[in-house]
Amino acid sequence: MSPFLGTTGGGSSLGFRGLGGAGIGEDQSNPATSAKEIMATGNTTNGHYWIKPTGYSGSAYQVYCLLSGGSSNRHHNGGWTLAMSFKNGVNRGWHLGQSWGSRVSDAYYGKSNWGNFWTGGSVEASTSQKPYSFQDRGEWSGQQDFSKDGRAIGMWQPFSDLMIMYMDSNQSFNNPGATAWWTRNTSYSQTTLQDMWNSNSNQVWSTGGRQGMYDSGNLYPPVYNPDRSQAWTGDPVFMNNAVGNRTQSLSGYNLVINANGTGGTYKCNANENRSRITHTGMANNESGNNYPHTMNWGMGQYHDEGGWRGGALHSLGPSSYCDVRCQHLPGGGSTDVDTATGYSDNGGGSPMYSSSCRNGGSGSPYNNNQCNASHYGWALWVREA
Repeated sequence: MSPFLGTTGGGSSLGFRGLGGAGIGEDQSNPATSAKEIMATGNTTNGHYWIKPTGYSGSAYQVYCLLSGGSSNRHHNGGWTLAMSFKNGVNRGWHLGQSWGSRVSDAYYGKSNWGNFWTGGSVEASTSQKPYSFQDRGEWSGQQDFSKDGRAIGMWQPFSDLMIMYMDSNQSFNNPGATAWWTRNTSYSQTTLQDMWNSNSNQVWSTGGRQGMYDSGNLYPPVYNPDRSQAWTGDPVFMNNAVGNRTQSLSGYNLVINANGTGGTYKCNANENRSRITHTGMANNESGNNYPHTMNWGMGQYHDEGGWRGGALHSLGPSSYCDVRCQHLPGGGSTDVDTATGYSDNGGGSPMYSSSCRNGGSGSPYNNNQCNASHYGWALWVREA
């Protein structure tokens, strides 16, 4: 069903519509290649549209598209196709697998599915050719939006701009907690997220740092850990400056895709930090960020240092343990530090955020009930050149 009643954002009854009926992207038989292609017809109404990206051999899918810049330009001029989203809550943690398995099983986020989920390999009932939802433990059905966890058709769309969106308690694509976007370094060709995650490691993909940011003001920032030798923390999606012993600007950092391997450049001097998306502030030689017991900022994290190991689907800012678990692995409405954050002990070794690791000093988040319950989810959006 169409998300609009035959008018463009300006009120025209034609615009993106053809004279014979439905406009591009409005019907399965006439899919668009991207949200930007739909927007180019004059349509500025956010909603579900049929998308089949250039070069994608599968079927078209109904996916949420942002065609408007939104008030305060929270969507950065629009044209965004949903590529991935994860919703958190009391009954749906960040870990992949929700209520099945234990926090140390392969169904939860760790080194074993650090590869499979992002690259399109087999995880649970997924396939490499179609988007899937971990919430359903199967393939997507119906419209792709924030009601399901997993990959959306935008993962198969060639793109040059990437937007990261954080949800506050509104839990709304149209009214998010924060957004920020980066643009492609032209030394890399315009390709898809799936192809990028299957290709070279340590790609400094963006250029010129963050291109724009919107912040609703409803999100709690990650907190600097004074009990460890971590000099600073901060999240570039909704913060301008880092906090801690070093308060440098976060806006100049570029995105790094596939920070990977024990010999990688972007691992905070740890034995191993894997990141599907992180930023150049995680470089080993970055001033003030060389304490090895630190997990990288970003999406798709796996950490190993001195036998302390763990994974996280999302880490708000570089995260040195032990006190920062609540602040860096958000709970999405829950203050239960043991179940809501989605940290996984998968991978063997000592769990880096275990209860035995937690400090009990006056500054401890565990004493002050400072669990970060303001972040309800995140989404990735892509836009072609």
